[in-house]
Amino acid sequence: MATIKLPRSIMREVLYSNHLVISKTIVDQGRWCTLVELLFRHDGKVYRAYYERGSTECQECKPWENEDPVECVEMREVEKTVKVWEEA
Repeated sequence: MATIKLPRSIMREVLYSNHLVISKTIVDQGRWCTLVELLFRHDGKVYRAYYERGSTECQECKPWENEDPVECVEMREVEKTVKVWEEA
């Protein structure tokens, strides 16, 4: 598993860039903070990083507030087949 460390300033630029972000997925929700998985493009590869944001408008939880540099894991796309049950 390849990882890179990017400065918080670059990660915040990525977070607010529409052309670099592939997806943002909520992975955990608490009373005060929400944990989000971020998939993004950087130097021709795709990486994953996690960040927290405030769960309400009154929370002052900023992405990567206490993390610099930010650890990012290189990702690869795979195709998966899923079986599910449906009504007959």
